[in-house]
Amino acid sequence: MRTLWQQQLGSWQGPGRWVRGVWRAAVLVNLALWAVELGQLLWAEEPQKPKLSYVGSAEGTGTSQVVVVEGAALAHTAQIFPLDAQGQLVGVDSLEVQTRQVLANLQKALALVGSSLDELVRLEIHVTAPQSTEKVQKVLAEQFTGQTKPAVNWVLTPLPVEGALVAADAVAVANLPKAGPEAGTPAAAQPVRRRSADLPGLATAAHVAVLPAGGVAYLSGQPEKGEPVPAAKKSLETLLAMLDQMGLGPEHVVQVKIFLGPMDQAEAVQKELVALWGKDLAPPMSIVQWKSSAPVEIELVAADPPQPGEAVEKPVHYYNPPGVEASPRFSRAARVRSNKIIYIGTLASPEPGKGDKQVEAIFAQLEKILQEQGSDLRHLVKATYYCADATSSKALDAIRSKLFDPKRPPAASKAMVAGLPIAHRTVVLDMIAVPKP
Repeated sequence: MRTLWQQQLGSWQGPGRWVRGVWRAAVLVNLALWAVELGQLLWAEEPQKPKLSYVGSAEGTGTSQVVVVEGAALAHTAQIFPLDAQGQLVGVDSLEVQTRQVLANLQKALALVGSSLDELVRLEIHVTAPQSTEKVQKVLAEQFTGQTKPAVNWVLTPLPVEGALVAADAVAVANLPKAGPEAGTPAAAQPVRRRSADLPGLATAAHVAVLPAGGVAYLSGQPEKGEPVPAAKKSLETLLAMLDQMGLGPEHVVQVKIFLGPMDQAEAVQKELVALWGKDLAPPMSIVQWKSSAPVEIELVAADPPQPGEAVEKPVHYYNPPGVEASPRFSRAARVRSNKIIYIGTLASPEPGKGDKQVEAIFAQLEKILQEQGSDLRHLVKATYYCADATSSKALDAIRSKLFDPKRPPAASKAMVAGLPIAHRTVVLDMIAVPKP
């Protein structure tokens, strides 16, 4: 009979069992460590889910004062009207019915890129009468009863569709399928544009385009004098030339906004602009009226992906083309690198008053909102100013010169308009910002 010592010795020496056991244990440990490392790597490479924060919702309006979006591709729609698929007006003389049709059509446009009204970030709503605002808000309150309450920018303007009382364009979180161009390639950084056969509009113009996450350029309005159609073409060509200087092209344009004097020229202007994209689907477009010696001004939103090897040191870079004198009140473009964007709904003075007092009250609100969101005036990226009289316009120029860092003013458009959607006000602001680093 073997002693215990001899049995143990046999386990060491007999056919390598102990050695094989140690080896198997070592392999299993290494496999476990490799699996942990692989899981961490895959987790790190998995794209972060977009984050949406709705701040300062106003009861009974279905809207928020501020919406903050982070890490998201963003759908930008064309101006959507209360029309059916055949282009016929829905809800003649009924603002509420027309508003619901606009929302239904926005849903169709957003669905093209995997989005919906439940993922709205911002609405720009165009109404033809000041008293329409409250009625539209009631419809929005019926629609947005949950967490989703978009920031809303209100514009008073005639519309290029006869009988239309309301129209809107939207920004929402997009959810495109992962299949497509490889991440990091030029094609992956270009907007996806789509149109729906169930929505009216020019056959070669998109109803929605997706701004990929990772970089956006806001280009200030470019006014041009002359006849509306050739002036519009020249304005857009000037902006496209600036995009070229920035290393971008027509394929990067996400949305075109047109400030137009004679609204009876809206269709002709849009056809001329769409033609600049040739056989390609043109980006979504939106048209509102302004009062100016120049019949037209155009501004752009464009995808602006970081270049290979680019060191992203600041959340935004303010750009002025070579040879163009910089203004202390606005930059020709704001090139955003922040992963977080702050959309601010229309700001108006809490009380009526003279133009300078309204402007002061609005900027006091703006600075407070920016501070609460970890931003400031030096990190505004896009501003749109609507002024109904010369006094407010002059006061606006004065306060911008006073408060803005002359090396960091936002891209901007200032539109003189016949009126505003908020009674007894002569100036309102729409703003987009990014957080401080």
